[in-house]
Amino acid sequence: MQALLLLTIAATANAGSQLFLKMAAMRHLGLNATSYASFWRLVASWHFLAGVFLFFISLAIYIYLLSIYDIVLIFPAMSLTYVGVIYLSWRVLGEQIDNWRLIGAAFIAAGIAALAVGSD
Repeated sequence: MQALLLLTIAATANAGSQLFLKMAAMRHLGLNATSYASFWRLVASWHFLAGVFLFFISLAIYIYLLSIYDIVLIFPAMSLTYVGVIYLSWRVLGEQIDNWRLIGAAFIAAGIAALAVGSD
């Protein structure tokens, strides 16, 4: 049960990281953003820093879980991040989510459930 909670926290932090990094890129980079000034504006933005912070939280939990459980279970379970990114991109960024993406997210969740049941 602890592993499931930690996996959920790690995947959620990773999904949040991706959201913040996307927001930083949208705000500070563009097709013509090749200057050092654009890069430093990006790196100094709070969205970027929040994204990096959440990424490191996710990474720390992931490494901890790898030290205890089989990589065969933990690595695929981190694909919960994809499900979180789909939800956050729809909810926060207003991106359109079609049926195929929802079906893909359902397959990911089903695959994780199959791995969890098979590991007992």
